[in-house]
Amino acid sequence: MKSLKKAVSLMLCALIVIFSTIAGSAAYTNVTYMSDARFASGYEIINAIDVSTHNGVIDWAKVYADGIHEAIIRVGYRGNTQGGLYLDDKFEANVNGALAAGLKIGVYFYTQAITTAEAEEEAKFVIDAIKGKNISLPIIYDCEYAESGSRYSGRLYDAGLSNLTQTLICLSFLNTIKTAGYQPMLYANKYMLNDKLYAGSIDSIYPIWLAEYKTTPTYTGKYEMWQYTSTGKVNGINGNVDMNFRYVKSEEVKKIEISALKTEITVGETLQASATTNAAAISAIGTAGAVEWTTSAPGVAWIDTTGLITALSAGTAEITASVKVTPAQGAAQTFTDKLVITVKAAQSTDPTTPTDPTTPTDPTTPTDPTTPTDPTTPTDPTTPTDPDPENPYMEIDPDGGFLMTAFSVITNIIIWCINVFGKLMSIIMK
Repeated sequence: MKSLKKAVSLMLCALIVIFSTIAGSAAYTNVTYMSDARFASGYEIINAIDVSTHNGVIDWAKVYADGIHEAIIRVGYRGNTQGGLYLDDKFEANVNGALAAGLKIGVYFYTQAITTAEAEEEAKFVIDAIKGKNISLPIIYDCEYAESGSRYSGRLYDAGLSNLTQTLICLSFLNTIKTAGYQPMLYANKYMLNDKLYAGSIDSIYPIWLAEYKTTPTYTGKYEMWQYTSTGKVNGINGNVDMNFRYVKSEEVKKIEISALKTEITVGETLQASATTNAAAISAIGTAGAVEWTTSAPGVAWIDTTGLITALSAGTAEITASVKVTPAQGAAQTFTDKLVITVKAAQSTDPTTPTDPTTPTDPTTPTDPTTPTDPTTPTDPTTPTDPDPENPYMEIDPDGGFLMTAFSVITNIIIWCINVFGKLMSIIMK
């Protein structure tokens, strides 16, 4: 009987090890997902969401408490018919709410550009919109066709661009973002990457965010982030939300990170910065001391021991948070993170330059009451609106199939059988 118990125990352990190795469970869905084997070791996998006005009002404190510490927020989009540029209705609220709750954020722009000039225009639109905001994750160019029902449609799709033209459009946006000092990234699904872009010409320069709604990705090119479903469930968000895995090399995982609501303040203002230490990464090294704050320009931006920044004069200052980690043996290591703060001079009107009271308006020039507005000229109801191209309710999978694949079904059935078998055997062995 003892030998039987031992054999069963060994078999159960082997099965659990095998399936825990190949199956990566996503905490925010009821489906088991598996990352590509290239990320099996040497990487930390971070859960992240991406949101837009379509997700409604978000309680970011609940999102953070639910274990989501990174978010990609839509900054805007190009209209699907007329091609206008629009700021996402909830961009400011989402940025301020996410930063206040302690999340790291990046932004994405949903393009419908059909020329390189339009792509550069979109990049400048984004740069203006994020100026002064604490964006620590990439600025992402969302390159995909708009969808209508179960088919592709819209301005970009109808243009029928060649792979070369589409690639040059993407590079135009990404290059402009990089020149402005930000980290660019391209978002696209497997279909776009394989059939509509020269992906190798992009991923050799910039990271890729892959969208592929399968339980394990089949795209063989390079990518550093994977959007695996649009039906995730996260506390603080009503309805579904896009879920992602972001892959970070273990040696690149920060041990300490600074967060603040913004990076631009005015003389006389204060700004509270905070520093979060990565407990798991630090505990593997040793014991952490207290966080210490310093500033490169105390005459521009002073910072106290609590992380409160006071703007004193116009200029820039580099704020540094550091933590010393002491191992059980060997020398202590100090880890740091930095945040550049721009301080602007306070705006004031010049009281010594009054308006000239000797130059009155001319009362002899009345408005002409005989020229009324024409109430018989209504607005033209046939003028179409410029719709938002992003459809959060329907995601086309060009490879066929949607969220669940046959493989995912089989994997989940096997894992369920293992759990049931384990419970039965524990009863039998008693």
